Amino acid sequence: MSNRKSKKTNDTSSQGSGSAGIIIIIVILLCAFGGFLHVSSRSGYCSKCHEMQPYVETWAVSNHKDVSCVKCHYSPGSKSAFRSKFIGARMHLKKLTQSWSGRRPLAHVRDSSCSTDSCHPSADMQAPIIHENVSFRHTSHMGSQRRGQQLACTSCHSEIVHGDVRTITNETCFLCHLRPVEGETLETSFMAKCTNCHNPPSKILSRNGIEINHLDEKTAGMKCTQCHHLIASGDGDAPVVRCLQCHSDVDVINKIEDVAFLHDTHVTKRGMVCSRCHDKIEHKMPEINETIPADCESCHPGHHEAQTLLYNTYSFNEDESYASAEFMAHIACKSCHIHKVGDRLDKDGINYLASAQSCNTCHYSQFGSFLEEWRRSIDRMLNDVRSEILITKPKIKATSFSVKKKEEFTKLLDDAEMKLLLVERGKSVHNISYCDTLIRRAHDKVNQVLSDIGAKTIESERIEAYRFASKEQCNMCHFGIADHTTLFGSISFPHSPHLAEGNLPCTTCHVFTSSWEPHGELKFKDSEGCKQCHGKDSGCVSCHSGFESTPISVYGKTFIHKPHLDNGDLKCLDCHFPESDETTHGQLRLERASDCTKCHHGPEQELICADCHNVQAKLQDGKIPYSDILNTGSHDFSCDKCHDMSSKYNRTVVIRKCAGCHDSSYTGKVDKWLAESKKGLLKISNLIKRANKISLTKKQAEELERITKRARFLSKDPVPGVHNYDLWGDILTRDIETLREWLGD
Repeated sequence: MSNRKSKKTNDTSSQGSGSAGIIIIIVILLCAFGGFLHVSSRSGYCSKCHEMQPYVETWAVSNHKDVSCVKCHYSPGSKSAFRSKFIGARMHLKKLTQSWSGRRPLAHVRDSSCSTDSCHPSADMQAPIIHENVSFRHTSHMGSQRRGQQLACTSCHSEIVHGDVRTITNETCFLCHLRPVEGETLETSFMAKCTNCHNPPSKILSRNGIEINHLDEKTAGMKCTQCHHLIASGDGDAPVVRCLQCHSDVDVINKIEDVAFLHDTHVTKRGMVCSRCHDKIEHKMPEINETIPADCESCHPGHHEAQTLLYNTYSFNEDESYASAEFMAHIACKSCHIHKVGDRLDKDGINYLASAQSCNTCHYSQFGSFLEEWRRSIDRMLNDVRSEILITKPKIKATSFSVKKKEEFTKLLDDAEMKLLLVERGKSVHNISYCDTLIRRAHDKVNQVLSDIGAKTIESERIEAYRFASKEQCNMCHFGIADHTTLFGSISFPHSPHLAEGNLPCTTCHVFTSSWEPHGELKFKDSEGCKQCHGKDSGCVSCHSGFESTPISVYGKTFIHKPHLDNGDLKCLDCHFPESDETTHGQLRLERASDCTKCHHGPEQELICADCHNVQAKLQDGKIPYSDILNTGSHDFSCDKCHDMSSKYNRTVVIRKCAGCHDSSYTGKVDKWLAESKKGLLKISNLIKRANKISLTKKQAEELERITKRARFLSKDPVPGVHNYDLWGDILTRDIETLREWLGD
């Protein structure tokens, strides 16, 4: 009995101690598990595997260094937390038992991990942000599929912790926006439209001397790629070899062509970064240097070497940079070469020609007219310097210098000729300022040779005018102004001496505020402005020269200054008014041609009447141009028989003289002759107009031309019919009959 009770007691004690042991074990396990939970939640746990060490190191210097690995790599919630511990433990055991394959498992970050209230709540993602001057909204990219794909946070923020530790992976943006779908190009793709991301600069920018206003009406209507070319490099392809880095299963490889499946699996479900599969596309303004070919080179390699040297060259045996301002501003060849013509050279059967119209696309409507003036100006300079080289070559041969020395001089001229050849073949409009420089330096080479051989150097007002003009900002548009002569009132104003000798900046005479505002207006309206330099007492010839022997028309009469100036007694102000409040500069004092009689009808007059009154003299002689009719009439006496040479023409005086020789009936004949001659002249004028509208034989057309010229000559007679009424009657009668016969009247 006692033994049984003792045994029972021992069994109970044994059971109690066993239960206590189990409880202790459970407690120990719970504590261990709790410790494991705590330890495995720390990022340091991940670094136990050396394969993870590089990722832990980049995490430690990122802006997420205070966020544990599991908080990002596992979705929020207890279920996901326990799953993460299980996976972590399994991986650790595999590492301890050396059953780990050594490959880093793919670790994903789901959007739900990013958008928790303690990290990046959805409410904070509503407002637009500015990234590298680009306005961006999360809502327009994350709310629905973009280009058929559902983007994840890691699509754009894949390297925010690991990799290059960048906040945003820009290459993802470029893959979407700068990879046109089939049938599109960068110019036609809506996704590639620059203004989707970039707002035009609101300020006027300056690039290598060119002012660019993106908000100008003309510029705003252009495509960005007309100036900003070569903005994207790389095609963004996804080569198959990328798939083989992770997959070897045949069934998987067979699905490579299923683009929708690939993106759904890798981007939507696993949040993989695009660059894991796709080649990168870079988007940036290229650095400007001489190795960048013009975009036409893609079709015409080497065909435009001279043009390229001019357009984007940095030197031509010189130490300075002379790339064109247009090239430095990223203006593409096809911005100017806009006309598609021809069927040669281009692989697509198209040549692109430039024209002044392309200038007007960006600038104001008259800007294209500058082109032809630029070409003419360069051609003038080219011809001048070529002539200088031709003159200098024989002078070298004629010297007594050694053969070696002569070769050195010839080499300098060869260098000058090469400069001119580049300008000619490269087309000067590709870099007008550089061509200007090359030609002037070629001129300087010639003078260097002439000076070295002891010959007289060549002075060129044109070259010196261009040299000074090249320092002026205005010269960028108004190149060639140095050769331009214009009228200032009645004064012929040449720019060349004012630039070459006067060294006057453009703003001496012209108003300039900005390239984008109306400018060029003269600061003064009359010669008072000129007198600031020329002085008030410098005389007319300080501005007026070269006019002396040029015939001009004064009140219908041919007038030449030279004999009047050679007279010695006449001064400019005898016939012209000085400038005043009542008169304009150069205004004639003479109110009509008869005012000339003060001198020409004087006793010492050497001219005869016919020198001024040519039409009347021919009629008086009885023969006029373009007519075979000869009729001297009865008026074979001198002019003074009818005219009082000491006074102005007076009709009443003339009629009285007629009556003095004839009877009183002649006082009415003058009026009759005038009326009938005017009537006949009007009739023949109307018949000529009608004859020009009908079909004529060649002989008739030639005769009509002579009739027209005769009528035109007769119309110059100030008193029709009076100086030879018989000749007037013969000519008009015959010509009227001829025309009526042709017309069937």
